[in-house]
Formats: sequence, structure tokens, C-alpha cells
Amino acid sequence: MKKKILILNLIILSFTGSGQDYQNICSPGITFYSSSSNSFGAFRQDSIVPTGANDTIFISFRAIRAVYDTGCSDTTNGSVLGRRIYKTASGWFYFFNRSGDTVKIFTQSAINQSWKFCPLPANAYIQATVTSIIMDSILGATDNVKIITLQAKDEFGNNINHPLNQKFIKLSQHYGLSRMLDIYWIPGDTNFYTLAGKSNPPSGIQNLTWQEIYNYNVGDEYHYSGEGTASRWKTISKILTRSEIGNDSVVYTIEQCQQNFSGIYPYYYTTHDTITQGYGYYPVSGSWISRMPGEFVRSGYRYADDYWFEEHSFPGRRLKGYSEGGYFSDFAYHGYLCWIINSGYEMPSTSWTYAEGLGVTSRHYKLFEPPSGEHMDEYLVYFKKGSETWGTPIASDCSVLLGDGQNIKNVEGYRIEVIPNPVIDNAQILLKGLPALDNLTYELYNYSGAIVRRGNNPGMTFTFDRQGLPSGLYLLLVSGDSGILKAKIRIMVY
Repeated sequence: MKKKILILNLIILSFTGSGQDYQNICSPGITFYSSSSNSFGAFRQDSIVPTGANDTIFISFRAIRAVYDTGCSDTTNGSVLGRRIYKTASGWFYFFNRSGDTVKIFTQSAINQSWKFCPLPANAYIQATVTSIIMDSILGATDNVKIITLQAKDEFGNNINHPLNQKFIKLSQHYGLSRMLDIYWIPGDTNFYTLAGKSNPPSGIQNLTWQEIYNYNVGDEYHYSGEGTASRWKTISKILTRSEIGNDSVVYTIEQCQQNFSGIYPYYYTTHDTITQGYGYYPVSGSWISRMPGEFVRSGYRYADDYWFEEHSFPGRRLKGYSEGGYFSDFAYHGYLCWIINSGYEMPSTSWTYAEGLGVTSRHYKLFEPPSGEHMDEYLVYFKKGSETWGTPIASDCSVLLGDGQNIKNVEGYRIEVIPNPVIDNAQILLKGLPALDNLTYELYNYSGAIVRRGNNPGMTFTFDRQGLPSGLYLLLVSGDSGILKAKIRIMVY
């Protein structure tokens, strides 16, 4: 009986005491965190610096952060967990906020054990206390998690008011910090980040890849609206075919139509074509697609790149993008970047966003320089993928967008109907308004301009059989005496 009690006590002590190893905060690879607004932060173990006595400094990437009280951006610190983390052999982790103050977590603490989490003005401080240890769901697994509750104290240890009072962070035994404040803003912020993914081993959210961005399927449809310095346009793109090339690239055939209004001649024009677009999946060393949320990279004397990763613009879809330019170094704040807005000149800036399965979702360019300026903005405003739709279509299809129903403008009121159009196997061609002549001819062109079919005396109604024609957009011309064009129509073949 005594032996059983001893074993039970040992189990309880191993669960509630400091014997459990909770030091997996700086694990190798990438750790992703998600905020309540579905924006992302990350920690990536870029380098490790031993300091002696088995202590270690972990260094992550530089992040670009808007600092509202200066109107500039700070590039000297890191993302959610900061840029430098000091780990001691005894289980203490020291983080550093915006002001360089130390934020402390004692990973080997037991229930009811307290310590000074971070300083406050006038010798006050935020106290951290392990108030419980629970079993919690972490990235689809179950793990021991310490609940660390915060309480503000004055210099004498009395409770005082503070927005962080009774807020809590979570420390998972095998996954590190599973709920944490943004170190940069501690103690002035109450927005928490939740562990969203790890790359080693892969679990939860992962970095977005080109394969996931350009994951189109046949029938997918994307509508864009854009405006530039002297024009505005609307575009519909529809995926006709998809061909994988090995494991590193894919080629799509796309029907694309565009309506364009311009401030210069010809003022209004339309295009309707079938294009082929290929995308390589192979990683490029140093490419922005591999970078972390908010990662800052210098690209020239007065330029900066800003990479981000979020999930709120298109619900349930990861989004990644970058911006470049428009900054200059403000030497009054070492390591800060500010927008050029006071000199009457704004440096060129560009930004692109991409989303999972949607490709490019926005692109921007602007350059303001007296007395003229340039800009370009384009947005994805609607998409259809299988049964999923989002946004508002700019038109029901290309024929409606181009303002001609199913028909291109014909001569003398003659017209052609194709039922059904698009064509899968065959369709009925109906010639409307044409005299019942015996000498009509027809020609079918592909969008490379080559004739792929021709015939004489088709009759006022005849059957169009695709007979092995590849998917794509075709142009049917019907001519009368002496080759005079009577009517024409586009035919889509699936």
C-alpha cells in the first residue's frame, strides 16, 4: 500500500512540479503565430550564440513594424517573440521589448510560483504566476500546458490596476509558447497571439508556396478590376486546361477578355483571347516567397521590402505579399524608416499580394512627382472555384463584358446562334436573318489565326462537331457571295 502511495505522489510531483521540461520555446525551424484578426507573426531560428555556462542566445529575423508615435517603422526588432531570446541553463527565458526592457518567463516554474514578468514605471511591475497546469489541444495534439496569469504590482507588491490584470499566457511542454503577447509592445498591449503552426516537424499552418498559390483547376474563374493613371479596365480569366510538367511547374490555358477605357486614342477597346501561362514551382534562393510575415529586407539605399502573411482578406485562405520602396532612413531614429511625404516627392512604391489558389489578388504601383504622377491599382473582385464563390462578378461571362451578348457585332443585322456555347461534344449552329442561299461558306479559326475547319452550303441550321478540336476559343465566320462576310461568332470549346 505504501508503495502505491509513493508511486502516486511521484506522478503528481512530475506533473505539478518543476521537473517537467517546458523549454521548447526556441525549437528549430519556423514557429507561426496568429492574432485574433488572423494576421501572422513568426519566429525563425536564424542563429545560435553560446554565451558560456550553457546559456544561449537565439536570434531571429528583422521585422518591419509601424511605430505610431513616430510615424515611421522600426526595423531593428523581430516579430512576435522579438529578435533575440536569451535562454539560461536553469530554464529562464529573457525576451526584449521595444524599449529594451526584459520580459521573463521561467519555464521550470511550479504551480503557484511567481516572478517579475516585466517592469512598469515607478518601480512597479507585472507579476507572472503559474496558476494551473492543464491538458490542452495544441496543433491537433494534446499536451501539458502551464497557465501563467499576469497581475500588476506596485513597488511594495500591492495589486494595482492594469489592462493585463488576470490575462494569461500558455506554455506548452512540447510546443513552447502556445498563447503569447507580442513581446515588442509588452506591457502596453493586450492583443494575444496563438500558436498556429510549426515547420519542424510540420504541423498546423505552414509557409505559403507557389504550388499552393497557383493551384488552379479547369473551370476556375477570376474577375479583376483595375485603374491606372490614364485608363481603367475590367478582366475575366477562365481556366480552360491544366498541364503538370514534372514536379516543378504547371501550364494553364486561359480564356481572357478585357474591357478597357483609356484617356488616349482609341479611348475604348476590348480584347478576347486564349493565352498560355506557365508557373515554375522551383525555389529561388533568397526569393521573397520563402520569407516570414513582416520580414524586413533592405534593397538599396532608400528602399525597403516588407513581406507579410495573413488570412483575413479571403476567409480561410492564406495570403502573402510584399511591398517595396517609398521609404527613407530617418537618422533621428536609428534603424527606423519613414515615408517620404514632406518634400513634395514620393519615391516609387509597389506591392503585390497572392492568395492560396487565387494567384495575384492585388497589385499596386505609385509615383507622385510634381507636376505629374503615375499610379496603378488592380484587385481581384470575384472568383469561382468549383462550388465556391466570393465577391461580385463584373459580368456573367466574356460576351456580356464585351457588350455583345453571345455574338460579335455582325453586318446587316445578320447573326449566328450556337446552342450550347460553350461546346463540349457538339452544338447546333443557327443562322438568323440570312437569306436562304445555297452559296454560303463558313470558316473556323483558332486564336492563333489558323483555319481549322471550312465548308460550303452549310444550310440555315447545321451541327458543329468538335471532332478532336482542343479546348480553346474559336472564331466562326460565315460569308456569302464573293466571300463577303455576313456574320461571325466566338465559340468556346471545353
